[in-house]
Amino acid sequence: HHYNLIHNSSDPPGPPRDLTVTEYFKSSISISWQAPESDGGSPVTGYNVERRLVSSKRWLKINKETVTETNYTDTDVVEDNEYEYKTMAENSVGVGPPSEPCTA
Repeated sequence: HHYNLIHNSSDPPGPPRDLTVTEYFKSSISISWQAPESDGGSPVTGYNVERRLVSSKRWLKINKETVTETNYTDTDVVEDNEYEYKTMAENSVGVGPPSEPCTA
């Protein structure tokens, strides 16, 4: 989809969509998502993934490098903990708002 933008300035991308847990193992959790509806006028360069314990208020970024695929496997999980994940898209302008969280 190409839209003619009236203004030339770009914005950060919109929130990634449809974040879901795709695999759940004792030592790893895989999640996937869809690209944002809007890239803000500048192509999405990657994603950041944040995680928190459901019992905690503090989100931690868990990817060391920008995630270029629309999926991520978290290998730093502890069995019997409940985690929440969210992801944000990034372009040359900056990082957009987070997706709706999903729980594993």
